[in-house]
Amino acid sequence: MMERRNFARSSVAALVALGLAAAPAVADEIEAEEVIVGEEVVAPAAPCPECAVNNGSVSIAVGNDFTNAYFFRGILQQKTGFIWQPWGEINWNVYEGREGDPISAVSVTAGTWNSVHTRQLTGAQNGSGPGNWYESDLYAGVGMGMDNGLSAGATYVAYMSPNNAFGSVQEIDLDVAFDDSQYYGGEMDNLGFATNPYLLWAFEVDKSRFGSNSKKGIYMEAGIEPSVTVNQQSDYPVTVGVPMTVGLSLDNYYLPNDRPDGSNPGDDVFGYASVGLGVGVPLAFIPARLGSFSVGASGQWLALGSNLQDFNNGPANGVVGTKTNPQEGRFGEWIGVASLNWQY
Repeated sequence: MMERRNFARSSVAALVALGLAAAPAVADEIEAEEVIVGEEVVAPAAPCPECAVNNGSVSIAVGNDFTNAYFFRGILQQKTGFIWQPWGEINWNVYEGREGDPISAVSVTAGTWNSVHTRQLTGAQNGSGPGNWYESDLYAGVGMGMDNGLSAGATYVAYMSPNNAFGSVQEIDLDVAFDDSQYYGGEMDNLGFATNPYLLWAFEVDKSRFGSNSKKGIYMEAGIEPSVTVNQQSDYPVTVGVPMTVGLSLDNYYLPNDRPDGSNPGDDVFGYASVGLGVGVPLAFIPARLGSFSVGASGQWLALGSNLQDFNNGPANGVVGTKTNPQEGRFGEWIGVASLNWQY
């Protein structure tokens, strides 16, 4: 499984995916009439729930996130107006191991993630796309799952701005995750409890998302996503999660632009920390032959390091020491997300 949508910058999709995994199979029941074969009356076949489910090696997913603010790894992008963040990806399961094999699965994933804003930002002009199309990213990678619950992936990401709000940035991401649900028994097992720890490393290979300095940075993210699923026997199981994340600079990732006098505070190892609460539920009333639909919602509190507070508080070019709006530089930020997703 690919990097658990760390790329999507939202835990809602991950929570919804957990809810879908816990949901019982729901499909249209096919009514059949009795059939007479010779002199024998043959009873109708039983409904076939799995017949309406995609059991192939290729799957697709499409999502729509709606948020009040867009922070990329703690870096403020936009927090006014309406923000719509649609994404879509295709996943090809190229290998499935047998029971006992050390490698249980290998998959290839490609997708796109976008951010559309009703309020245009300073500098968003002369781009090739519509003026409100702030960001359009492309990513592709390979993921590997192991029998012991470990998974790992490598992803290439190109961050692009159709309205020219920022220059294109390229990076290579590596991630490792662990499904620890196997270690919990009793009531915790009945609730599908897991903490889902993960690590992500991002290596910028062309330009930087922070400031305009030419130095390319290395970013590290560590997190857990404790979650439980209640009402599992229902068609509408509810997955509740509490994602917690810390974003760090391993090398020049949060290095700001120089001050007007030419000085620079240097890189800040601590970028941000966040904690959230989210819920996800499948929409089981929609026929399974149309795919799996789900909805989710989350709230998240974001705490920023000193360089990010200065950067988010400055003008468009992010020069530290030139604060213009103290409200933008406060220590904590609240982010809300609503999501509608489809998988097949």
